[in-house]
Amino acid sequence: MTRVMTEPTQFPSTPAARGSVLWPVLGYVAVGYAISWGFWLPLALSHQVVAVGGWPTHLPGLIGPALAAFTVTAIAQGRRGVRVLAANIGRWRIG
Repeated sequence: MTRVMTEPTQFPSTPAARGSVLWPVLGYVAVGYAISWGFWLPLALSHQVVAVGGWPTHLPGLIGPALAAFTVTAIAQGRRGVRVLAANIGRWRIG
C-alpha cells in the first residue's frame, strides 16, 4: 500500500496571495451548488417529490459536492492533486 504524504499548508501573508488561496474554496462552493441545483431546480419547479419506494430523483444532485471537489482540485492542482484527493478518500483509518 502506497502512503501519500502532503506538505503542511503555509498560509500566505499578502492579500494577493490570500486571494489565490481563497478562489478554490469559492470555486468549490459555486461549482457544488451549480451541479446540485442543476439537478434539483427542474424537479422543484415541476413540483416533483420523492415518493417512498419510488425512484430517488434527487440522487444525482447529491454527488454535486464530490464532483465539485474533483473539478476544482483538477483545475487548482492538476493530476497530482486529483491523485492525492482520491488516495485520501480511499484511505481507511481504523483505531
